Amino acid sequence: FYTALDRATADEAVRVIVVTGAGHTFCAGLDPQVLDDIRGGSAYTSNRRPQTYATTVPKMIIGAINGSCAGIGLVQALCFDYRFAATGAKFTTAFSHRGLPAEDASAWMLTRLVGPAHAMDLMVSGRVFLSDEAQRLGVVQRLCEPETVLAEAVDYARGIVASVSPVAMAMIKSQVWRDSEHIFFALGHFEPMLREVFSRTPFDPAVVTPAATANTAPSTSTPQGTAP
Repeated sequence: FYTALDRATADEAVRVIVVTGAGHTFCAGLDPQVLDDIRGGSAYTSNRRPQTYATTVPKMIIGAINGSCAGIGLVQALCFDYRFAATGAKFTTAFSHRGLPAEDASAWMLTRLVGPAHAMDLMVSGRVFLSDEAQRLGVVQRLCEPETVLAEAVDYARGIVASVSPVAMAMIKSQVWRDSEHIFFALGHFEPMLREVFSRTPFDPAVVTPAATANTAPSTSTPQGTAP
């Protein structure tokens, strides 16, 4: 995923990036095997860049959320600049159900989008909420039928390409994200918190309950560039 973002960033013909999921889900969460490996002492970030990497890409990134969007998948979607969602798509933070703190900058992102009270509800309860509620809260911006969500996101991207200077876009994106960086990048305490959770011996299974969604294996999110 990050390699594809790098290719799209370097390609001058790509002006806006659209990300969707492979199959019928966007990303249903972290691979349970990865979580088991972390409990066994493996480094959480040894094989990936920060989830917030998308916010540093100097091109607008649009999410076409075509299905279930949970846990780490929701974190990634929150780092996009604009989000379309399929009607009926399920969302959940899920972290509290696994005895984990809010991952990466998700607490900051959700609070910024929906306000502290709604953010607390979504993160502490770990409940499933549907795309219509996600739009009401501000988690996503547009609802579409499942079969048209990608096409509508691409159409929106083409409209941006036709009317916006790439230099202006890069500068505005930097302003939108970086103007809050004194708060945003102070959130590097997530990984120490995660290490603390897994350093407790033994790991307390009492705080771990079944995931809020049946799907837990992540699907591939594939960036798609649009050219003028």
